[in-house]
Amino acid sequence: SATVLRLLDVGFHDNKNTKEVDAMLLRLYNPILWRSLNVANAQVRLNATRILARAFPLQDPDASVTDCDALLQKQFTAIESLLNDDSPRVRVAAIQGACRMLSVYWEMIPKKAIVSLMSMLV
Repeated sequence: SATVLRLLDVGFHDNKNTKEVDAMLLRLYNPILWRSLNVANAQVRLNATRILARAFPLQDPDASVTDCDALLQKQFTAIESLLNDDSPRVRVAAIQGACRMLSVYWEMIPKKAIVSLMSMLV
């Protein structure tokens, strides 16, 4: 059953460029993702970090520009916090996620966020 869920997960993330899929992922992840990134259990934080990295950028296609910017900033703040996590496994996942974010979405990431992430990675 976990394999089926992973296949569904990959299918959805591979279709993030579809407006409806983007909105659906945000609706599904929003209630649990942010909480899971801050729990005491390192395995839960690791899984949430991997989801954030795969789902980035979580966005609502119908939201205002201000709301979209705030949600994007929330994701950068979360990944920056995870880069300093107590768990080495979470930090590794955060590094991989940050590198993926930068490599795939370089042109859409604000310069301030790029500088911040790069200074933490290097």
